[in-house]
Amino acid sequence: MARYYSFFTTCKKNNINPSQWLHHVLNNINDTKSSKLHYLLPQYPYVCFYTKQIK
Repeated sequence: MARYYSFFTTCKKNNINPSQWLHHVLNNINDTKSSKLHYLLPQYPYVCFYTKQIK
């Protein structure tokens, strides 16, 4: 549970809607290379929603 709070807090710090971020991650995690998974984290606000371009 603490992990989710951490992700959502990071989203809020980066002005990312946590619900949209989670939706984005769940839709893209299977298609993202393991070497690029860190781009799905909310610490990357400018990359976060453009993951399909960095595969």
